[in-house]
Amino acid sequence: MTPRRLPIWSLHAVTATRVLILLVLFGVIAWTALTWGRRGKPQAVITMADAPAVSPEQGPVVDQSDRFTASGTKEGRPAFDLAAHTVTGLQGERKLLQHVDLTVHEQQGGTVQVQSREGQFDPSERRAQLNGDVAIKTPDGLSLETARLFYDSDKETIYTGDPIHFSLGKIEGTGQGLNYEVNERRIKIPSKVNLRVDPEDGGPPIVITAGSLAAGLAENSAVFTEPATLERGADRMTARYMRLEMDASHKKVTAIHAYGDVVVTTAPDAQGRPGELRADSLNATMGTTGEVAAAETSGGCQFKSGVYTSTSRTARFLRDEDRLELRGDPVVLTDRERIAAQEIDLHPERQSLEARGDVRTTSLGERNASIPGFGGGSAVSFQSDRLVAEQAARRATYTGSARAWQEGSSLQADEIVVDEATRQLRGAGNVLSRFTTKSTSKTTPGRPITSTIAAHHLLLDDAASTAHYEGETRLSRPDATLTSDSMDVILKDTGRRRELDRILAHGSVSARHEGTFATASEAEYHSDQQIMILRDDQGLAEVIDGATKRSMRGRELTYDLNSDRVLTETGEGGRAWITLTPDGKEGPHVEPPTPH
Repeated sequence: MTPRRLPIWSLHAVTATRVLILLVLFGVIAWTALTWGRRGKPQAVITMADAPAVSPEQGPVVDQSDRFTASGTKEGRPAFDLAAHTVTGLQGERKLLQHVDLTVHEQQGGTVQVQSREGQFDPSERRAQLNGDVAIKTPDGLSLETARLFYDSDKETIYTGDPIHFSLGKIEGTGQGLNYEVNERRIKIPSKVNLRVDPEDGGPPIVITAGSLAAGLAENSAVFTEPATLERGADRMTARYMRLEMDASHKKVTAIHAYGDVVVTTAPDAQGRPGELRADSLNATMGTTGEVAAAETSGGCQFKSGVYTSTSRTARFLRDEDRLELRGDPVVLTDRERIAAQEIDLHPERQSLEARGDVRTTSLGERNASIPGFGGGSAVSFQSDRLVAEQAARRATYTGSARAWQEGSSLQADEIVVDEATRQLRGAGNVLSRFTTKSTSKTTPGRPITSTIAAHHLLLDDAASTAHYEGETRLSRPDATLTSDSMDVILKDTGRRRELDRILAHGSVSARHEGTFATASEAEYHSDQQIMILRDDQGLAEVIDGATKRSMRGRELTYDLNSDRVLTETGEGGRAWITLTPDGKEGPHVEPPTPH
């Protein structure tokens, strides 16, 4: 009944994203390379030159120059410098640029270089366009390439619909289109997002693919939309919506939020079985070293790891407390066991499980792996208010109205401890065992007989097939009772379950059977033969016929419960069967003496 370790959905697979977002999503594309569009209004100085031939639809050429420069300032500091090898000025203020060089001055003092083969610049419409092999380089080492880029100063937006490619050290990314809202400091790649990181540890690359990407620089967050997938080797996470939160430096992932058909799969174990998590939503908080510090899932939660599967409506993981909380009709399944309760807590590091509230477990029978005291051919069920299962100790403790049963046998107590390490089962407080055996009576052949044993304590040794009961022990069956200070029950294995074979009663033995009373210091009950042997070294073993009040005494008396007769000693040193008188009749019947 004790669980093996339950790995926690391997959320560690997503911690590698702490290096993935870095400056690629937040600081480098939007804030550095393209922010020249929101500087102060450009103050251009244009040098005129002879105009080359221009197509008619572009409008008349008004000026031309071999060199063009323009610069802008904001609040008294340099904002950008724009230069081109040649410029053609058209009617109005529109300029056609060739071999464009753009230098963006960062507020922190660094510069970003942007180059393209061609460009258009219109100060009156406050709109610029860069065309042809647009390349961006930042002080942080980021390189970005695209075919065309637009800037709309009225909307404070920089955008392109063309494919983009960017790289930063071991990080590479591609996407279809780019949209940057300057005032909101939000960047969006609307389609075909693909990011790849080659980790420094030499392990498999980290890959994120998504339908779109939106990054809020002010909020230090990035949102990937359907379909969003994070992969590293055989580890994979998918969701319709995935939000990653960063610290202020944009160097660490602090939280992960995923919604809609969340699936996390991990690499197969030694037996080739992959781990898996499924839920409607996942919210994880990362620790300082990148591990998952806390996580919550909700909606149809299902975890699979090796032979273990758990289901619940919600789940919460707290690393500092080494606890995974399953709530909402939680169930834990293995290839042999099923555990259900109102609440289930798993402790991965301690390798333990705690279940509370209407705990119900079922263990399938399996040769050489059965529950102590029960057979291996059929299922064993437990029920209690609370269960604590410890993997290292191989022990399960059921407390609070605990009960266990298998076919016709059952055990109940205030506490039941199943100790697989020692192959023992212990019961404490209001112990009650129930055994069902077939009757050997001639009047009711084959009819099951139910026997119960009540006591304060029980210790069952599976290796010896013996159960020891202590404290006001009492054996009860429909037609008889037996009380004593303690009892040892010898069990036999019938293949499917354990059945009662013999009972050895010790100390202050008292028995009653259909009006007949018996006392002794020791007694032995044989279930198959339905006989009870009463013993007393002082010769004080006694049977009293309830109908005739006749008393029979001796060191050993054998009471045949089926035939209502007693084998007793005779004066000549032999033994004789005495048939007891049914209630309401007089006179005993004595069979011929039996030699002792």
